[in-house]
Parts: sequence; C-alpha cells; structure tokens
Amino acid sequence: MMDNDFLLTLKNFLGLKAAESLHLRINKITTDSTQVEDGDIFVAQKGTRVDSHQFLFQAQAKGAKILIGEKKIHEIEHKQKISTPYFEVKSAKETISKLAADFYAHPSRVLKIIGVTGTSGKTTTTFLIENILKESGIDVGLIGTIYCRYQDNKIVSSLTTPDSIFLQKKLLEMKKAGVKFVVMEVSSHGIDQARVSDIDFDVVVFTNLSPEHLDYHKTMEDYYNSKLKLFTDISKKSQKNGKNTISVINLDDAYGRRLFQYLKQSNASCVTFSKKEKSDYLVQEVSEHVEGLSFKINEKTYQTTLIGNYNIENVLAAVAASSQFLKEYPYLKTGILSGVKKIQNVPGRLERVHSQVGLHVFVDYAHKPDALQKVLETLRTLLDEKAHLITVVGCGGDRDRSKRPVMAQIAVEQSDFVFFTSDNPRTEDPQVILNEMIKGVPVDQDHFKIELDRKKAIFAAIQMAEVGDIVLIAGKGHEDYQLLPHPQKKGEVQKIHFDDREIAAQAIEMFNK
Repeated sequence: MMDNDFLLTLKNFLGLKAAESLHLRINKITTDSTQVEDGDIFVAQKGTRVDSHQFLFQAQAKGAKILIGEKKIHEIEHKQKISTPYFEVKSAKETISKLAADFYAHPSRVLKIIGVTGTSGKTTTTFLIENILKESGIDVGLIGTIYCRYQDNKIVSSLTTPDSIFLQKKLLEMKKAGVKFVVMEVSSHGIDQARVSDIDFDVVVFTNLSPEHLDYHKTMEDYYNSKLKLFTDISKKSQKNGKNTISVINLDDAYGRRLFQYLKQSNASCVTFSKKEKSDYLVQEVSEHVEGLSFKINEKTYQTTLIGNYNIENVLAAVAASSQFLKEYPYLKTGILSGVKKIQNVPGRLERVHSQVGLHVFVDYAHKPDALQKVLETLRTLLDEKAHLITVVGCGGDRDRSKRPVMAQIAVEQSDFVFFTSDNPRTEDPQVILNEMIKGVPVDQDHFKIELDRKKAIFAAIQMAEVGDIVLIAGKGHEDYQLLPHPQKKGEVQKIHFDDREIAAQAIEMFNK
C-alpha cells in the first residue's frame, strides 16, 4: 500500500489529526518490541501472560513512529518519557487485524479464500482441498496446523491460525506470486482473538464440534459461539466487501445441524453434506479396508487411500467446498475426483509407518476424546478376527485436565492393550498427568501399563504386537518434538527432538531382527 493511503487509514481509524503533517513512512506493524525498527507501528496488548504496554518506551527508543495500546496514557509505565504519538483503542487485537489488512492492501479480496473450522478434520480437509486444486492445475496456498506453504515455499507452523499480521503478509506474498486460491484452517482461538476478522472468505466449512479447548472457552456454548462468528460476523463482512460467501456444513454433527438451522433462518447461502441425512452432498455405498476407502457421492464413485469412516466426512467437506467454484473453474470437475484419489498420507493423521513383517503401525494426532474414539473405532473395524489393537497414548500438560480420565477410559475400552505414557507434559509432572488419566480406567479393566518414557512405550507396544496386529501411537501426530519440564528452570519448558514416526520405524526395525 502507498504511504499516503495507509496514512489516510490511520487518520480515519485512529482519529489521527493531520496525519500527513507527521511525514511518516510506515515500515511495518508489530506487536513484538524486540522486532521494532525505525518507522514501525508498535501495538501493545494487555495479554494473559505478559502486558506489553511495559515495552512502549522501549519501542519508542527503537524508532517506532506510532504507539497503540489498550491502556490510558496515565496508566503506562514511563509515560512522562513517551513523546511518540500514542493512541488508545478498545481492542488491540481488532486494531491489529484492521491495520494489517489495510497495510497489506486486503489481498483476501482478490484471492479465493476457503476457511475450514471445527474440532476435528480441519487439517485433512484442507489437505484434500489443496490436492483437488493442484490436480485441477490451480496455484494454491495452504495455511494450517502443520505448515504454511505455496509453490516452493514452506514454513513450519506454530499456531493453527497464525496472527493477523503474519496472515495478511503471507496472503499478499501468495497473491504477488500468482496464487489464486488459499485454503486455511480457522481455529476457535483464531476467531476469538480476531486473527481472521479482516479476511474475506469465499467459502467457510464447518466439520464438527466436540469438547476441546475448554480450558480457554470454559463451556461448549462459548466454544460454539466462537465458531459461529466465522459464519455470521466474518462472513457478513466478507459479503459486504464483495464476496458471495457460502457456508458448507456437516449435518451429521449436532452442532452442525444447529448452525444450519440458524443460518437458514437468516437466509445465508448454505450447502450441506452427510453420510446419512438428506443433504446436498450425500455419501452412499461405502467400502472400507486397511488400504483405503471407496464410496459414492451423489452417484459419483470416489476412491482414496485415506482410511477410516470419519475421513468420509473430510472428503465430503472437501468435495462440497471445491464444488462451489465449478461455474468459474469447470475443469475442477475432474480435479475433484483425482485430487481425492491421489491424496497421500496427511502428516500425523493415521499416517502409516511402513512395515514389511505384517504389522500395521499408525501415528495419529488424536489428542482429544472424540478424535481418539473415532480413530480407535475405525481401526477396530479393520482388524482381522484374531488380531489385536494396541494403543500408546498420553495427555498434554498445561491443558484441559477434564479430558484426561475420559481419554484413558476410551483407550482401554477400545483397545486390547494400552500403554499410557508421556505426551507433551510441558511444565507439569508427567506422573501427575498419568495419575489423573488412570482415574478414568474402569475398575474391572487391567489391560494397560504405565510407561513414563514415551520411546520405551512405543518400543514395548511394537514388541508386544504380532503379525496382523494394529498399533496406534496417538497424541502427537506430525510433531517432531516433545515439550518437557525444564530440568533446571522451574515453571519453564524444555523442547527436545522427538518424532513418533522415527521412533516407531526404529522399533519396527528391531522387530524385524
């Protein structure tokens, strides 16, 4: 954006008087005082852990030309030393979103943007849509839990939905590189914290909703209402900015049905998908096996190497979302079929670890009750009559503690044997986490073992397995690290390299010997 245009935005948005007279040349917008350079706008936030208003003077000293915050000037440390223009706003997060979109010239208004939200299935659905678009010869970008990528560019993600400054900057980069579509995961945190408030969506997808992030949202109603904003406030803003935003909704989920009824009353544009309900995209004639799935959607036959009945919902969501662009891109018709068929393992989503000795070893990201239930039920249906299902699972530290006993109960009820082990304990004592999990094991169940060392647990599970058995290593999926209590610094976290897939491959090699 030209400086004069952005100065006009500042003038309108912040009430900045005679912006032109300041002769500003804005370099960037940042919330990190350590990254401030001459000509930056620094936005301070109260935050849950750190109040960055304490760094306003530091940002000024490093060359910030405009300071923005949520506190009144008399509440700020070193206020007497602050000479740079300071502007108080009601919500720093909404301000950041608005300014970032303006600064990077609203790339989402030109790009086709598909947003996918829900508790489970976001990553697989976005990978499927990405593959469909690639198979159709369309240049596409992906933003999500695993990474942000387009063309030959790839950045490992730290958040499912990045902050609004990063998002707008990357969307502009993609636009300039010739990308036409961007498919992105939209988390409830991302919605609630205004990271996507100024992204204009063409299609928004609802996969499902089950208990998760209740340490943050507190209740399922709050969790649902957070997701709802994507289909109401954000979609309405997208439409106001010229998009014909369409909602794609899963009718097999109770919250999906609720969402559909709500949107239907407001005459919003919706399409639906289901495995059993009357819908716009209906699945029939399902055949599933350990090597993949085949089924029909509206009389067209689809095949995929993805396994598990729940992946049918992900395929449905991807097909329904992609089909909304058929009028403008008719060649998507063949790309949809081949994109679903040619999809490779999604990293950490029932990802197979190769074995030549008849073991079926899978690594999956399932770290919440509903996801674990679905994965275990799926694998159990694929077992041969005399084969066994062995599970390795734990729970993350510094997260919702209420799901720990529920996870343990599901694991023992659905598995022939379970190894309870450390996941990402973070600052918590791993033993305490496991003790809380074990409270959920029914008193008449004893087919489990506690092994704090995750590597030893994975080795033990594979050594226990026999030909034809299935081993599930759940919880960390694509992650190649483990977050442990720091051995010297209490209350801090130590990050070490740890990849379930690598450890499982080592264990399989030992099994072969």
